[in-house]
Amino acid sequence: MNWVCLCGNFVRDRRFCPRCKYVRFRLDNSPILDYWGLKVGSLSNGLPFNFPLHLLSTHTLVVGQTGTGKSRFAMNLTVKAETYPTTHGIKLLVVDVEGEWKNIIPKLKGKTEYFAVDKNLKINPFDLGDPALIRELMRETVFKGIEKEYMDLSAQMNFVLQETISESHSIEELIRNIKSYDRQKLTALDKTKTALLVRLDPFMRSPLKEIFLCKKSNPDFTNLDEQNIVIDLHALDSLVAYGSEVRLIYNTVTTYYLRKMLNRGTCDWVSNLFIADEAQLLVPKILHKIVVTESWPATEFATRLRKRGCGLVLITQSPSNIEKDIVKNTGTKIAFRLQHQEDIKIIAESSGFADQTEYEYLADRIVRLQRKEAVVSTLGCEPFLMTSDDFTVSGFDAETEEIQENLEEAVEDDDDKTFLESIVNEPFLSVTERRVKLGWDDKKYTKIVDGLCQKKRIEIVRVRLGRGSPRILYQRPGTVPSVKHEFYVDWLAESLTAKGYQIRKNKDGPDIEVLDCSTVIEVELGTSNISGNLKRNIQKFDRVIVCSDDSKLIEALSAKTKGKQILFLPIQKVPAAFEKMRAGTDLVNT
Repeated sequence: MNWVCLCGNFVRDRRFCPRCKYVRFRLDNSPILDYWGLKVGSLSNGLPFNFPLHLLSTHTLVVGQTGTGKSRFAMNLTVKAETYPTTHGIKLLVVDVEGEWKNIIPKLKGKTEYFAVDKNLKINPFDLGDPALIRELMRETVFKGIEKEYMDLSAQMNFVLQETISESHSIEELIRNIKSYDRQKLTALDKTKTALLVRLDPFMRSPLKEIFLCKKSNPDFTNLDEQNIVIDLHALDSLVAYGSEVRLIYNTVTTYYLRKMLNRGTCDWVSNLFIADEAQLLVPKILHKIVVTESWPATEFATRLRKRGCGLVLITQSPSNIEKDIVKNTGTKIAFRLQHQEDIKIIAESSGFADQTEYEYLADRIVRLQRKEAVVSTLGCEPFLMTSDDFTVSGFDAETEEIQENLEEAVEDDDDKTFLESIVNEPFLSVTERRVKLGWDDKKYTKIVDGLCQKKRIEIVRVRLGRGSPRILYQRPGTVPSVKHEFYVDWLAESLTAKGYQIRKNKDGPDIEVLDCSTVIEVELGTSNISGNLKRNIQKFDRVIVCSDDSKLIEALSAKTKGKQILFLPIQKVPAAFEKMRAGTDLVNT
């Protein structure tokens, strides 16, 4: 940007004249970004401010003090995006701390589920499936500051925490594992365990136990991107004592969702929006661990999300509290009134206002903005002024919505109810056995099953033993453990009992204990903490048999894990292996 000032001075690559300090740039110069975008405000010249839909993929940062209109603007932008007539549609995940975002649900056109900490929200951080990431998450939330409090025990606490997390599948199991931990002869071990358990004690009491003492999260993390979801943390956030636990929920959901987005295929359109209200609750170290790997740095994070059709909408009072790499890589910044100089400086620098004179001009305007006025900085344009539209929402009554859902379930077809009761009471029947037992012909059976699948009331699961056709089973969505896992455990237990072995099936611990020979069997389908299970079992039993219906999983585990105590087998070969052991044959992994 080169120009000649009124004073005659030639100015190169600056918005102001160094000689007379005249600023050529004006925030009132309003560009037209899109004639057909999302109408969310008006410009200084009276024209509408239409937010281009494609800019959502480059991520949006909305900042401003309380009462400036930032939340209502973000709600308006989000609702307009979700209801915009696109080929693919946009699905939302909203993490709400203030309890306001549930009020947009009646305005959304897509199916929306609402989860609240005082109603139906369940969070199991171990659903992340990465012990190192879980440990970092717990250290940055629940155990934050504990190392300063117990400086003499910090290294020992980290070690015990690492060991127990790797063997746990839930917070409840973590607490049990810490209590019983005694494998290392550590000095002051009791004091170390007490220090960790003191931080975990609130999880055993209301209101935290209703949220965290579960085996599986609700909502189902694997489906976070398939429909609109609003997660309301306000009831817990309003209790000041639970700030760390709010951050744990916030970052657990965020971590799973963003990793899921980063690992899916590329696309050329926006299909998902992640709305992070009070985004300062995001833990910088956790975000860094998500986005930094050996193959790509944090600065590529925003680009990778954009190429996978996911946009971020980050909302905060203070941009200085957000991970700087994320702020720098938001393509659009909407700054309502700010007062703190550090916050204004971040917005100015990320908008290209690096010179002191330019910064002072922008800062002077930002601190004097009226309610609903904002400075917009986006790709390819100089910053400009915008006044956001009014956005009114009617109250959302979760209790009324829940009653309506219950009424819909109450009018469920009698045949549907009969089938659902059948798969609960007798989960392992074959299709033919179930159809005969229900007394239905093939046409009626198929109609009922197809209808329940379309309503997402059941899932079809295929299990295979040997070379024949797989057996078709059914389960409710999100069933843990899965019906496939339970079928294999039941089949193994019956097969070994028929051969004269005394066995015990467990809900916690190893799947099957063979009492005659101090041997345990673990059925692995690739969804559990295999290394943690192995480490725990080989200390208690003479032999551990890990079996699966996935030959590639068996090969990978066998190649990675060495030891005479551990045997990896296909499920159908386990009974024969016990007969060989009974005959005195020494079995080894091949």
